[in-house]
This record gives sequence, C-alpha cells and structure tokens, in this order.
Amino acid sequence: SNFGFPQFPAARNRLIQRPAREPVDFQSEIKAEAKLDSEKIYVGQAVLCEVSFKFSKKFFASQNRLANIVPSIKNSDAFVCNGFFKKPETKENEDGSVDVVFLTVVSPLKAGEFNLQFEASAAVMANTFSFFGSEQNVSVISPQKSVKILELPKENMPADFSGAIGKFKIESAKLDESSLSVGEPCVMEITISGEGNFDRFSAPALEEKSGWKD
Repeated sequence: SNFGFPQFPAARNRLIQRPAREPVDFQSEIKAEAKLDSEKIYVGQAVLCEVSFKFSKKFFASQNRLANIVPSIKNSDAFVCNGFFKKPETKENEDGSVDVVFLTVVSPLKAGEFNLQFEASAAVMANTFSFFGSEQNVSVISPQKSVKILELPKENMPADFSGAIGKFKIESAKLDESSLSVGEPCVMEITISGEGNFDRFSAPALEEKSGWKD
C-alpha cells in the first residue's frame, strides 16, 4: 500500500503508456462558404446572404472548443455589408462536423461581374492538458464567388428615384410642436419601415408645399 491506499499497477501503466494526442491544424479543418438568396441581382438591391463555417469532426478532437468567431466581408469595393445578425445558427451534421451559419444582407455598388468573399477570425481554446488550456487565433477565408450584377431597368423608373430597392412605407409623421406661428421653424419626424437597401434611401420631400417650406 501507499500511505494506507492500495496501488493499482494496471491503471497506472495505462496512464503512463497513453499515446500523445495528435495536434490539430485548426485552419485546415475549417471551411467557409457564402450563398446568396437570389441569382439575379441588380445594383443597389439588398440580398440576403448566408455565410457558413464548417468545422470538421477532427477540429473538436481532444476536447478543443470554439471560443469565438467574427466574420466580415473581405472585398468591400463592389459590395456593402453593414453587419451580421447577432446570433449565428449552429447545425450538427451526421458526419460529426458542425456548421456555424451567419445571416447578413449584401448590396452591390456597381454593375459588372465581381467576386464576393468573406473572412473570419476564430478564437479556439486548445486542450493542452493544462488547467486553463491555450487560446489560438485562426483566420478563415471563403472561396471567391463570382456574382454578376445587372444595371437597374430604366423602364417605369420614377424621376426622383434615389436607388433604394425594396418595400417601404411611412409609419408616422409628427411635429415637435403642437402649435406653430407663421415663419417659426419646426422639426418633423418621419418614420419609414420596410425591407430593402436603406443606404440609398433619400430623405422624403413635401409633395404639397403650399403653406410650408422645407
């Protein structure tokens, strides 16, 4: 016995002879992909985009875990991407891999054929048999996706069209004062809601200016 406790040679030998775990190259075990919700895209159109990051089964070997992942658009000269929905969706696949899916909206800035590409910075907590483990930063880039952007059709285009595409409506309009005097300036607050590209939305103008000046 050892200090009053029995010894277990078999268990001790297994612990000593356990082979070292193979280190994982995290960068090679993550794949990125971008999918657009529409095949026919016009300049200024707001298009839903799904950006997914697939983590292989080997990625989670040795109890490694994903601490954080922050995606962003890589080539912003031809597209606008104002950000991603806060909470990504996680999907577990039958082969043991895991997909982390982000949703965002992209809007093309000009007509032509351009490459759409995303990147992400991932923080991985690697199990190094220490109490805290160690954090490793990994960069992932999606393959270039060729996207053809079309010019907006000129037919039936409003004369004051500003480039905003979508479905919009005015929810409310209110003044900051309940009563006014002639010539007195005031502030009017107009709330517009809808779906589309608000970046190209111009400020609403008065249709009937009789008695008012903006």
